[in-house]
Amino acid sequence: MSLVDPALAAGYVRASPADPKLPVQLGAAERFVVDFLNRQVFADQTALDAAVTAGTAGDLPMVVNDAIRAGILEYLAALYDNRGDEAEERVRRLVWPYRVGLGV
Repeated sequence: MSLVDPALAAGYVRASPADPKLPVQLGAAERFVVDFLNRQVFADQTALDAAVTAGTAGDLPMVVNDAIRAGILEYLAALYDNRGDEAEERVRRLVWPYRVGLGV
C-alpha cells in the first residue's frame, strides 16, 4: 500500500495519472524518505498492527503523517520536474523529527 495516494501525487506534480513514470518516481520518493527515517512507515494503523503481529514491523514503526507525506510529495516533485537535485535538503528538514538511529 502506498503512503501517498497516487491521485494526490499526480495532482501535486500536475501530471496525468496515466503517466507511466509517475508510479516509479512515487515509489522512489517513498523509498528515499523511509530509508532516511531508518524506520518502517505504514499507511495506516491496521497495516502497522498487522506488521507488528507478523513480527515484521521492525524497531520503532510508525504510521505516516502529513509531514512525511509532504516530504514524499516534495521529493516526487523534484524527481518529476528536474531529477531531484535540490530537493534532498528540504525533504530532510521536513521528516527529520521522525528519524531514528542517527548513527552518532
